Amino acid sequence: MKENIINKIILVEVIIIILAVIILLYFNILQVEVMNTIILMVTAMIIFWYTFETNKIRKFEQERISFLKRPIINFNLFQNQKKPSDLRLRIINSSNNSVSCLVKLTAKINNENINISIPGYFGDKYWNLPYMYKPEGHFDLRDMLKMSGIFSATEMNNINETNPRTVINSIKDLLKEKFSIHSVSEINFSVEILSFNEYGNFINYLPKKYNFSFKKHLLIPEITYNEPHFDFNKIPEWVDSEFIKKYLKK
Repeated sequence: MKENIINKIILVEVIIIILAVIILLYFNILQVEVMNTIILMVTAMIIFWYTFETNKIRKFEQERISFLKRPIINFNLFQNQKKPSDLRLRIINSSNNSVSCLVKLTAKINNENINISIPGYFGDKYWNLPYMYKPEGHFDLRDMLKMSGIFSATEMNNINETNPRTVINSIKDLLKEKFSIHSVSEINFSVEILSFNEYGNFINYLPKKYNFSFKKHLLIPEITYNEPHFDFNKIPEWVDSEFIKKYLKK
């Protein structure tokens, strides 16, 4: 708004000066020295105006290039419809450059944290995404619970695999027994992703939350949150300090 007003003021001044010169010349009352001074003034104002507009264009171009260099991605956790215990994470590179990502998956059962140790899901490995690449990673609830130490290999082998629904019900019964609770309604997931690129730019994405309902056998995303998220330029605490020094531009 301010720039538009300045442009209009300069334009009006230039027009007034030009009109004044034409009128004075018409009535032959303008001396050569005065005319030269006016011409220099008009020229200076035009140069100033041109410089001002050029700086605006350059600033806009710098902002556009900076935006194009941002490691923009889209991601979501979803469920294999034919196998409800199979969960999949899809990450789509929506930027104009190659992007790498660190993924942090957390899970809770009845507000008790589960130790996630699935390779690639606790900030230990890089997801490398060329332009417009959209890989899918997947893990089974059984493998997640076994690798976290909640279930043993023997307990996993005893799960009823008659059909997908019996698998989910068997997992629920084992959790009830393991945690000595009356019922287990859901597992709460949170997916955090830090994306970065070769320029040292990074984005700390809003953690996406999901609830796996044992009653509905569905993975349900949470759409609303208790607080707003504006920390896109904040490095998460779970990211290694050596990684920060090596790859990120702070």
